[in-house]
Amino acid sequence: MDKIKVFVVDDSNFMRKIITDMLNSDPQITVIGTASDGRETVEKVKALAPDVITLDIIMPEMDGLTALEQIMKICPTPVVMFSKVTRDGAEATLKALEFGAVDFVTKPQDADLGSIKMEIDKVKTELSDKIKIAACIDRNKLKALYPPTRSGEKITNVAEPTERIICIGSSAGGPKVLMEIVPQLPFDLNSGVLVAQHMPSFFIKSFTERLSNISKISVREARIGDIVTSATAFLAPESYTIKVEKIKKGSAITLSSEPSVHRVKPCIDSMMEAAAQVYGSNSIGVLLSGMGRDGVKGLQTIKAAGGKTIVQDESSSIVFGMAKAAIEEGVVDKVVSANKIIEEIIKLI
Repeated sequence: MDKIKVFVVDDSNFMRKIITDMLNSDPQITVIGTASDGRETVEKVKALAPDVITLDIIMPEMDGLTALEQIMKICPTPVVMFSKVTRDGAEATLKALEFGAVDFVTKPQDADLGSIKMEIDKVKTELSDKIKIAACIDRNKLKALYPPTRSGEKITNVAEPTERIICIGSSAGGPKVLMEIVPQLPFDLNSGVLVAQHMPSFFIKSFTERLSNISKISVREARIGDIVTSATAFLAPESYTIKVEKIKKGSAITLSSEPSVHRVKPCIDSMMEAAAQVYGSNSIGVLLSGMGRDGVKGLQTIKAAGGKTIVQDESSSIVFGMAKAAIEEGVVDKVVSANKIIEEIIKLI
């Protein structure tokens, strides 16, 4: 089996050396080149044709976002962002996902050299695993699959406790889809929305703000005790999973920090199972792009309660894993492309 050819981009010579040594220690990966800025990256990627690129954001000459845009136009290649986590860095990384990056890994913060080496060892498995997933992606899917996201025209709407719930589970490749479909939800949506997106906790706040700014419905981080209301989307905060419990009228949100059998948080299965217990046949479960099986059991529970289930199809999924597993288990009512998901949801409510 051929090794995965990786191109490493970072403006620090020290970090390029550390990342290269780390990746070359994996028997399935080989680093075929490096670059210190975006302009050099674009030229070398065209010449070397790597399978995957690890890309920093802040660099001289040409930053990572500009380089990413050019790469996707000239020679689409799977990109895993590897950058520091600051507020600006989080927002830039989310922008990178819109531009076509497959996933991201948090780079260690500034520290002494010894500390950085130890921190790099901690992210070695995560970076290697995401590179291996990225290497399997069809490059044709890296081109713009969806039209540019437009800002939602917010209209004041008095939200009332709802008797319906939409549960959306998303992982690798999902943030881009969420930024396309959530703004399509109407301001007078007669349902609450719960969202579980696998992503490092630091990015949740920026991601929630981004969705809120471009959506017609209210979008916010979930808090314990929040009443689930119509035309409101709740995202799981930090390393918590959203659950709901029945109250006199509607339901209220609880947050769980229990470990997931899928080793990821938030747990899509747990969120959907809790929602199905409260809302029964008035539940809709949606699975988007992502690797693994999280969400399969959740859809099964929703379907068993009389609710409806929808998954994103293979042609529009960057990573066709969770949805594929759900289809194979026979727990899916509809398989649709990303741009048809909201249309199907509206039909059901």
